[in-house]
Amino acid sequence: MKNIFLLLSLIILSGCTENNDGDVSSTTIDLLFMLEYKNEQGEDLLNPLTKGAWKTDEIQFFALDEGGSPIILAEEKINHFVNMAEDKGQKKYCIWFVYSYFVKDATTSVVYIALPNGDTDKIEVWAKRGKNSLVKDQLLYNDVLVWDRSHLDDRIVIIK
Repeated sequence: MKNIFLLLSLIILSGCTENNDGDVSSTTIDLLFMLEYKNEQGEDLLNPLTKGAWKTDEIQFFALDEGGSPIILAEEKINHFVNMAEDKGQKKYCIWFVYSYFVKDATTSVVYIALPNGDTDKIEVWAKRGKNSLVKDQLLYNDVLVWDRSHLDDRIVIIK
């Protein structure tokens, strides 16, 4: 798990640059997000020690094909997995979500996340393409903008 975290960190830290016309010129593919899920009381729904926590192996990401049928993404959990990190001495659990479902030269893509509480939520990512790159620009969760490039980190807290 640490090796995956290190690899993702190195990819992200290699950086992205913009030239004067706003075109991304780096070869970095920067599509990592961290999704935290909390209940109304602020308790971490991914932390196995939280009463009523979700079974994380029941979380599924999927897209829809042209006919509207689901395409399950990342059953092997390489593109998303639950990870724990410490932040100011507090353990936080999040889904590390490496967004990778872009068809051909698209810069917008939609996937869905089926959650253990029965909700199926929509995640829409907008990206910018450079000469050899794809860099996240915005993330909408259930059609609400929850992240853009003005954010200092890639962590998104969702209240359920």
